[in-house]
Amino acid sequence: MEIGNYLIPKEILQLIQLERNLTKENLSIDMIGFRPVTEPSPYSITPPDLIPFAESGGGGIHFGFLTDFHKTTDLMKMRFTY
Repeated sequence: MEIGNYLIPKEILQLIQLERNLTKENLSIDMIGFRPVTEPSPYSITPPDLIPFAESGGGGIHFGFLTDFHKTTDLMKMRFTY
C-alpha cells in the first residue's frame, strides 16, 4: 500500500488492520482519540509536506510524517508530527 510515492510502513498497516479487526467487534481505537487514515483528506491548516496517517477526530489534530518537501524518501526516517 502506498501514499503518493511513499510505501506505508508496516507499523501503520498494523494499526489499520487493528482498527479493521476491532470494527468487527463493534470497537474502535477511536475510543482513545486515534483514527487511522487510509485516504488522506488534509485540513486547510495541514502543512503541505505532511503525509497524515491518523487523526484525533477533533480540533483539526492529525498525526503524520513531514517529508521535508520530498527530500526524504523513507517514511520511517522522517519527522513525526501531530
